[in-house]
Amino acid sequence: RYPADVKTFTHSGMKGAWERERAGRRMKLRQPETWERLLSLEGNKSTTWEKLIDNKSLPFMAMLRNLRNMITQGISEAHHQKILSRLTNEKAVIQSRQFPFRFLAAYKVIMELHASGEQALIF
Repeated sequence: RYPADVKTFTHSGMKGAWERERAGRRMKLRQPETWERLLSLEGNKSTTWEKLIDNKSLPFMAMLRNLRNMITQGISEAHHQKILSRLTNEKAVIQSRQFPFRFLAAYKVIMELHASGEQALIF
């Protein structure tokens, strides 16, 4: 709820000036900009994945777990290279704190796609 008085507003840390007409009324929070929300809004399309990759909005685990989606949707070669550079960056892999089985699962997905004839990342 919006703070009921100026004193409460000041202590809340909200920016701007207190507005009497909003006092005590329910506030609508901004929706966070997350990769899940963008994917839901724009759909599982190559352009959406490419936008996430370009904006660096795709966390490491999300990238790892969604390799199949990105490949089957047909992301560009330039975006493949960006994904590869993250996956082969030793520092990024260590900082991701992913268990080894996550990488094994991603590897199996790539091998399945390669065996089925899908366009796959080049290792």
